[in-house]
Amino acid sequence: MSELVRITASAGAGKTYKLSLRYIELLANYTQFLKDLLNHDATNIHIQKALRSIVAITFTNKAAAEMKERILKFLKEIAFNTQQGRALVSQLSKPLTPEEAAFWIDAILENYTSFQVRTIDSLLFSILRGLSLELDLASELEVVFDRDRLFSEAFDRLLHLVTLQEGQSLWQGILKTYLEVEERGGFYPERGIKNRLREIYQSAIAEKRVASFTPSYTDIETLREKYKKAYQKLQESTGKRISEAKIDLEKQAPERILRTIQSRFKGEIPPYVVGLFNKFKEAWHQLKEAEIEHCYLRVSGYAEALNKLKELTNEICTEQGVVAGGEDWTSKVKEKLSQDAELIPFVYAVFATCFRHFLFDEFQDTSRAQFEALRPIIEDVVASGGSLFVVGDVKQAIYGWRGGDSSLFFKVPAEFQTKTQKLQTLQYNYRSGRELVDFFNKTFSLLEDKNRLKGLISECGIKIDKVAEKTSKEVANTFKDCQQKPAVQNPFPGHVQVYYVETYDREKLKEVIRAELIKIVESEIHFSRNIAILVRTNPDAEEVARWLFQRGYPVVTENSLRLKSSKVVTGLLNLLDYLYTGSEVSLYGFLSSGIWKELHEEGLYTRWTIEKDKLKEETKELAQKASFFSARSPYQALCTLIDALNLEQKLEKELSQHKPFVERLLDVAHLFEVEESPSIGKFLEYAREEGFDSRVGLPDDVDAIQVITIHKAKGLEFDTVIVPFTDWIQVEKSPIVLHQGKLVILSGVTKIDEELGPLREGIFAETLKEHINLFYVAATRAKQRLYLFLTKKKFGEFIPVLPVIKNIIEEANYEIKKLNSN
Repeated sequence: MSELVRITASAGAGKTYKLSLRYIELLANYTQFLKDLLNHDATNIHIQKALRSIVAITFTNKAAAEMKERILKFLKEIAFNTQQGRALVSQLSKPLTPEEAAFWIDAILENYTSFQVRTIDSLLFSILRGLSLELDLASELEVVFDRDRLFSEAFDRLLHLVTLQEGQSLWQGILKTYLEVEERGGFYPERGIKNRLREIYQSAIAEKRVASFTPSYTDIETLREKYKKAYQKLQESTGKRISEAKIDLEKQAPERILRTIQSRFKGEIPPYVVGLFNKFKEAWHQLKEAEIEHCYLRVSGYAEALNKLKELTNEICTEQGVVAGGEDWTSKVKEKLSQDAELIPFVYAVFATCFRHFLFDEFQDTSRAQFEALRPIIEDVVASGGSLFVVGDVKQAIYGWRGGDSSLFFKVPAEFQTKTQKLQTLQYNYRSGRELVDFFNKTFSLLEDKNRLKGLISECGIKIDKVAEKTSKEVANTFKDCQQKPAVQNPFPGHVQVYYVETYDREKLKEVIRAELIKIVESEIHFSRNIAILVRTNPDAEEVARWLFQRGYPVVTENSLRLKSSKVVTGLLNLLDYLYTGSEVSLYGFLSSGIWKELHEEGLYTRWTIEKDKLKEETKELAQKASFFSARSPYQALCTLIDALNLEQKLEKELSQHKPFVERLLDVAHLFEVEESPSIGKFLEYAREEGFDSRVGLPDDVDAIQVITIHKAKGLEFDTVIVPFTDWIQVEKSPIVLHQGKLVILSGVTKIDEELGPLREGIFAETLKEHINLFYVAATRAKQRLYLFLTKKKFGEFIPVLPVIKNIIEEANYEIKKLNSN
């Protein structure tokens, strides 16, 4: 019997638990069937087919591994008839005996490759390989997951075109867009252009070709002048009745102006006024069309570059016999299966079975392209009596930037006709203490009121009424029925503390937060080291990690720590640079690191101004003593300096927290010698540009405070969570996007055009929605204690999320402690 099950599970409600239980339930349905087959001398092939017919989909290899482990753990609990095992069986629609659970453990372990718990990308790639003949792809198809490598190779070829006649006009367009339109710069713009094109390329990759655009006008300024004169004449003909009405001309269509004129004349409009109005209307429409065209024209250089990059990438893939991972193979599978449904049996042949059940974890993060690629197969499964099971939480949809389409979570039940549909919501929170659940309920339930939201969203900077209306409705729908009941019987009911810091000075803001955050950590670390500090970006993570690192706390970040975080590393590199180049700036940097002479900034500056020459001489004497000038490689040079500074002993004692950084620096120097050059000069150049950003790797299971991004923290839980920054904003003020197949820059369009204006604010609104969800994800990682910092800075035209967050906390009557930033 065909079935669709959609389970809505808020944070801590047990989404993966429910999906794993569903998987075991499906195994239970197969158990008797397989026993009957085995009684008639059936082979292991039947077990393999049964396992392959159930496909559980996740989004990372780590999540897939964890789900496999959980399914086997559940089966083991049932097989040993433990208390948890009996509790699991009580939740199954069809009982599974300990003997049957043991049977399935053996079956899975003996046929592990048939255990279909996998990422959606790996499933699509398997299908792609199975259809390689139909798609004219090499039978031994290889995939390149590192899209950056392909892009870099394509960009290098694009760069080479500048020396050829065919590439000169292309590069003129790129440079014009980069330097004049976007007003970006730099002495060497090559790197900036590469990074900018990479950003845009990611959004344009799904299009086969970005449409070229040829404007129909010659001079936009002429049209603006014509428009102004037409309005001036119309205004004069009405006795300035328009200006008296205080109409903002650029925000109103001519029809609105006409209604104003009619109301002002209180009767029939004179013919000469009608004539002037028609001329004004014509000029308005001409300017509007020109402004729209101008938005496309301004980035035409990028459009041509994207088309060439796609052409060069395809050329590289053909030469190397590979296919690019992600969007490329998704679009190939989607196109082929949607055109020819008869290919589905070929797909089943690849897996040596017919799919019967699809299970999706974190369904709110599935992209529309991925789901549409699988749609013909899922439709076949449902139509033939199989099932589709999806579990997720739209409040945790934070991957829109990589294609996640949370609207699918609501739309899919209506798109599939099944005999049985079950829409369930999990009510209990098994993660957080009572006070925390109460905080989540009181605050986030306020987001269900779309009328309140509309005002807050306007305060955030969304000014176009229909965009604010749509956004408030979507957010309200997202947080509908979000209240939970606490299930954790925790001796600590939980603690929530909210701080507010208001200042336009970012450095002052960080200074205030740093002081309070250190106090919190000093207090919390006595209870547990299971502490997470959650931030929006990696640079924020690295900065907070430095704060803690400098106080001697063990810290792990998702990217660990950059070499430049260590004052010992910066001191050594500055010393090396001074001895090699004679740079006084580098000498000052070495001295200010404090690894040789303990000088504070003020004391160093005073001594520098008085006895700079003496400091130079002493430094060179240090180098002579270290035999630095006989060193023939960066590695040797660094080792001599470490010896001369007596750093080995210091790194075992007072500078012990810097030891892994110095060890990593020596590794980088050695690898550079082997792979690049033994030149000290070239190493210093490399260190300034890349090596200085090299990271120190630390084990994941180290007993340390974790400083990670909110995206990385999704799915995790911690005793204590600290969120130090909430001044998140729309990063790109003038986004460049694909619109109706054409590349367009969305700047200066909100007043003149009713299509591109809402498109621009719609992009801002999507970011705002994702930031609200980010705040929800960050807060709900906490098990016992939660510390939130509401931070405000000067936003200008950028879109902040703070007004929404602060309002719901205040309305929920939670005390907000204001920290002094003076």
